[in-house]
Amino acid sequence: MYEKKRDVVPAQRILESFDKDVNCTIRYTFKHGKMVRTDISYGRGYKSVIEELEEANEGLPKTKRKYLTDEGKIVGYLTAKKKGLV
Repeated sequence: MYEKKRDVVPAQRILESFDKDVNCTIRYTFKHGKMVRTDISYGRGYKSVIEELEEANEGLPKTKRKYLTDEGKIVGYLTAKKKGLV
C-alpha cells in the first residue's frame, strides 16, 4: 500500500566550525557517514605555542627561559634540566 521513502544521504558532507577565541576554522569532510578528512585553517597573526615561546625567550639567559616538555607543559629551567631538555 504505502511505500516508505528512504532518506537519501549525499555521498559527501562538509561541516565547518569556527572558534572566535582561537581564530581558527575546522572543516570536517564525511563520505558515506564516515569522517575522511579534517582541515584546520588559522586566521592572520596566529602563532603556535612554540613560536610564542621563541619570541618570549629571545635575548633571555638560559636560567630565565621557559621550555616546552613532551607532554606540552611549559616549565622553567630547573625542571627542564631535570627532564633532560637542556
